[in-house]
Amino acid sequence: MHRMKLKLCRIKPFLLLASAGLVSSAIMVAASTQTLPDEVAINSGPVGTQYVQAAAVAAMIEKHTPMKGFVERTKSHVAAMPLFQEERCDFIFVSQAEMYLANRGTEYYESVGPTPIRLVAAGTELWFTFFTSPKTGITNIEGLAGRKVMWDTKTSGVFYWAARYTLDYYKVRNEVISIPSPRPIDRAQALKTGRVDSYACSTQYQAMESIHSSVGMKMLDVPTECAEWINERYPQIYPAVCPKGYNGGMVTRDVPLLAASTGLHARANLGDHVIYAVLEALYDNLEEFSKLHPTLDQMTLDRAVLLNSTVPYHTGAIRFFKDRGVWSPEADEMQQRLLKELGATH
Repeated sequence: MHRMKLKLCRIKPFLLLASAGLVSSAIMVAASTQTLPDEVAINSGPVGTQYVQAAAVAAMIEKHTPMKGFVERTKSHVAAMPLFQEERCDFIFVSQAEMYLANRGTEYYESVGPTPIRLVAAGTELWFTFFTSPKTGITNIEGLAGRKVMWDTKTSGVFYWAARYTLDYYKVRNEVISIPSPRPIDRAQALKTGRVDSYACSTQYQAMESIHSSVGMKMLDVPTECAEWINERYPQIYPAVCPKGYNGGMVTRDVPLLAASTGLHARANLGDHVIYAVLEALYDNLEEFSKLHPTLDQMTLDRAVLLNSTVPYHTGAIRFFKDRGVWSPEADEMQQRLLKELGATH
């Protein structure tokens, strides 16, 4: 794990801001009766979509609040949890499936114990399916039987279970030749060179572009009936559709697949006024925020409060969303149920 100031790792977000003519020398100071900290840290893995999302949040915090933003990079979500427990990290952009486990200290989080994490704002999704090349002749999930497939990530719970349950639904998990699964871009490289016939992954731009520009890209459908079957067994995964035109037009048709809700989370004991100031920075400047990564245009107020959340909301977020008129009695009922499950009061 290493820590670096945002000015060293936010190059892409600020280049995007500059190119859009949005960088201003004036810093909007958030009004608050409580003193905001000098800095906040947003956790991320070394690379990938969530790294860019974390850097985007940090950039908005630094521009629109008196606080400095830092990206705190760790090799995994599990490795980040001690930092939250020690109050050395404040926010994390991640799937709810991960934080559901982190709150309980179960599965691969057992080694670090429970970490009280709360949802700050929902809105984005991780989309997931199996990728192949037209040259393989594979047209559906059943066609993976007897083929070399990278699917067992070993590192990310939601991706592991999404792939495993998809293969189980079609009764082909024991029939595929499982190849160790490294980073998304490495999986794409393995498909390009013919070392595998397919790989399971999110709709990660770099990996998709790598095969789209070389051997050609084919996304396999995960039909609704399969996705609903998986949802019954792993509620954090649900049916979704990746729309035609996504990722710069690489997706040429609407593709049914699996999704997991992602969003901004924070340690439960972070001050309400800090959460409120951060949400003001994001939601009062949504047009600017959405330009920093294609997934961020999903983070609108009407998507911020999930009634099927598996992680309780932070009390500062609840206050903000009540003030904006998007927190409902149904959300209150959900919140109390989730807190009860954790044996927590807030």
